[in-house]
Order: sequence, then structure tokens, then C-alpha cells
Amino acid sequence: INGSRRWFDLKFFKFQVSDFAKLSTILLIGKLISEKFLSTPKLLLRVSVVIPPLILVMLEPDLGTGLTFIFVLFAMLSASELPEAYIFLAITPFISMVTSFVIPIFIVYIIVLIIVLYKNRFKGIIITYIVFFNLLILFFTPFVWNHLKNYQQNRVLTFLEPSRDPFGAGYQIIQAKIAIGSGGFFGKGFLLGTQKNLNFLPEHHTDFIFSVIGEEFGFFGCLFLLVLYFLFLYRISVRINDLKRADKRLISVGILAYLVFQMFINIGMNLGVVPTTGIPLPFISYGGTNLLINVVAIGLILKFINEKSVFE
Repeated sequence: INGSRRWFDLKFFKFQVSDFAKLSTILLIGKLISEKFLSTPKLLLRVSVVIPPLILVMLEPDLGTGLTFIFVLFAMLSASELPEAYIFLAITPFISMVTSFVIPIFIVYIIVLIIVLYKNRFKGIIITYIVFFNLLILFFTPFVWNHLKNYQQNRVLTFLEPSRDPFGAGYQIIQAKIAIGSGGFFGKGFLLGTQKNLNFLPEHHTDFIFSVIGEEFGFFGCLFLLVLYFLFLYRISVRINDLKRADKRLISVGILAYLVFQMFINIGMNLGVVPTTGIPLPFISYGGTNLLINVVAIGLILKFINEKSVFE
């Protein structure tokens, strides 16, 4: 679909394999890094299990799901016993990639990196290797950019300037903003959205469902949905914080992180604050595989919480 190969077609049912990969990878990482007295090198080696599914997802290509893997991994590492300095080191390649487009910002970032490493008492030779690695990323980033698909490059460029291609890559963002803005405070009414009904808004049942909510239910409807999401995620975060077993807590953190990331990216791209990616809005967007996996994931968290209550 649209140049991507993300689904298995069984004639009577299509399912997206990457949705299964997200949950299974969270379960595997949670089990591997929950062991007590795990050394930092061994912990970092174990989290490398995320690399094979990440590569396969990127080959589909599916940049949005690939970013989900990375975000979930960092969230689970943050909840583990890994020192914060090592988590920062794991993030540095991505910071280098982003800042490499503006050399003065990259130089400032490298200076800050050296200061942080020095304050955390890293040896001089280690600091040298880390700085050298980040400098390699500076020169490697143009190669990565030039090997992105044309539509992926256009999505990033159009995010920065939607008007550059109003009838192509920028069309979705522009129409989504029009839909949300035209809804006003209370919206046009259920099933009365013109952007949706006249098919000006593409993928309005999946990726851009939030724009439909904005058009038909207005600011009030969007705010109501966001409050529901906040209460839902807040309740989960409070309950999983009480879980004693490390593997269950880490798995729950991973599930929570991937739901938060999907919500943020989907709503963000509808508002034009993040580049457009094919990430659905959890529990709202049409799509059997994503809804199934989300329900199973929440079911796992409820199972962990229920077992805690029973065994207490």
C-alpha cells in the first residue's frame, strides 16, 4: 500500500506484523533486563535484541514504528537500573543526527557532551571515542538522508514548510489543519464534517481520525478525548509503579511508553507539529491488528496489577 509492504494478506484478514513485533519485543526486553545484579555491559548487550525487528520494520519501510521501538527501548532503560549517564550516551547518536543539519548547534552540543561526560568521571580515552563516534554521525547523516525514500524526505521537508507542496506531501497536513480549525469550539456535529464527507481529508478513518473529531466535535471534543487519555494513562502509571517484580514493571512501562508515543505522534501530525507518519491513534483509529494488540497489551497490565492484589 503506497509503496510499503507492512501487511500479510490472508484474503479474509490482513494483519500488520510490526504491531505483533512491538509487543513481543517489549516482553522479551522486559524479561532480559529484569535480572538482578546485571552488569551495565551485559544489560546493553541484551537490549540489542531490538535491532533485528527494528531493521526489518525499517525495510518495509515504516519509519513511525521504527521510532516507536527506539522510544520504548529508552523508556524501559530509564525504568531499569542502568545509570542515567549511560542512557544519555544511548541517546547521543540521535541528538547528533538531528543537530548535524546546523553545524553551530552541533558544535555546542559536542561541548555540552564533553562537559557531561567529564562530570560523570568518564576516562579521557572513553570521552575521545564517544566524541569521535558522534563526529562520524555528523558525516554519516547526509548519506542516510540521501538514501531515504522520496516520500520520507518530502514528509520531513513539508513538515518544516507545508506550503512548499500543497497538492502533494503537504496536502494531508493542510487539510487536517483546515478540518480541525473549521470545527470551532463545539464542532459541526456528528457525521457532518465536510472535509471528511467530501474526501478532502485523506485517511480520515485511520491516521487522521483526530482531525475528524476536531471538525465534528470541535475544541470541546478534542479536549474531552485528551482528558480521557490523560486519566487513562495516569491510572496506569500509578498502578504499575506499585509492581514489585522488575520484569512486570518494565513490561508495563514499555507498553505505557508505546501507547503514549503513538498518541503524541498521531495527534501531533494532525496538528502539524510533527512530520506525518503512519501511526494510528490508539483505541480510536480503524484497524484490526493495532486495536487487537492494544487491547492485549492493556490486558497484560491489568493481569499484572490483579496478580499483585491477589498475592498481597
